[in-house]
Amino acid sequence: MVNKTEIGAYYFPGWGREYNEWGIVKFAKPYFEGHYQQKVPLEGYYDDNNPETIRRQIKNASENGVDAFIFDWYWKNGKMELRKPLDLFLQNSGDMKFAVMWPWKKSKKNLPVSPGEIWASENERWVETSPQDFTNLMKFCNENYFSRENYWKVEGRPYFVMYFVEGFSNMLGKEKLKEIILEGKEFFRNRKLAEPYIVGVMTSAILNSAPRDFGFDALTGYNLLPDFTKEMKDMGVVLQDYETLANQRVLDWRKLSNLSQLPFSPSISVGWDATPRGIRVKELSTKLGFPWSPIVINGSPKKFAEFLEQGVSFANESTGRVHICAWNEWSEGAYLEPDKKHGFAYLDAIRKLRR
Repeated sequence: MVNKTEIGAYYFPGWGREYNEWGIVKFAKPYFEGHYQQKVPLEGYYDDNNPETIRRQIKNASENGVDAFIFDWYWKNGKMELRKPLDLFLQNSGDMKFAVMWPWKKSKKNLPVSPGEIWASENERWVETSPQDFTNLMKFCNENYFSRENYWKVEGRPYFVMYFVEGFSNMLGKEKLKEIILEGKEFFRNRKLAEPYIVGVMTSAILNSAPRDFGFDALTGYNLLPDFTKEMKDMGVVLQDYETLANQRVLDWRKLSNLSQLPFSPSISVGWDATPRGIRVKELSTKLGFPWSPIVINGSPKKFAEFLEQGVSFANESTGRVHICAWNEWSEGAYLEPDKKHGFAYLDAIRKLRR
């Protein structure tokens, strides 16, 4: 079943010396009975700037059916942040594949946030790109990443992910977004090189623009699992059921592909609970919004495996790629890495599916 499809896991490089989120993860507390907080890595809170950490992660991933890491890769006008884990990966990767995902804004540094604070000064995190900047970015990626044998490719084209479509569109405007992508591809055509296969990330099943017109080759999601819609907020639903959401997302993949007229790579989420990213509040409410609401409950390795099986089946007829959110989004409750509660159960689910 999985012979055609490869599996990539998003990798967040936020657990090192330059910046890390362990402080908020370590001090998280449950809000209700059965609420799984705090989350503790099986082998302890680690430093992703340590080569031993990267080697262990590569081993755990590759031995359990994860083909590639998709690194969050922060570029702003030629300046890069949180690059050390990727550099260490390149020194130790062996045959494991990798790709890079360029977010439209830099990582959040001031955590935990207070109610109302999450959207304050968000524009200061924007990447402020331009056609020339994107061409420089493409040139850098070509020289340092795309040319490597183990860079993830689709029919010889480097797999480049942009997070996320609406963010870039709102920041740049639709015409400017189209311009930078087309000029970036032109850089490769002029040099008779394989054009990058540019994948746009969606954050919901609502399509407010036409990604195909911008030059994207395919779409995917990051953590599409939680339902942030106004309807759920108005209903006051803080706790959302994993299986119910997963079943809806399977329907959304086809919907997004049909509406956009683009192939879709399913994104399979391990879970969602971002409460560590916010200060402790007296009572959870949908009025507070992210990161206090929603929280996805009733997830399990078994339900994840069923969701992943659906994703692989869909991808076999589409892009041949499945994304998993995520390898290590610990502060958002979305991680494959072994922890004190589940051990290797989530990785075991992938390995068993790939037999």
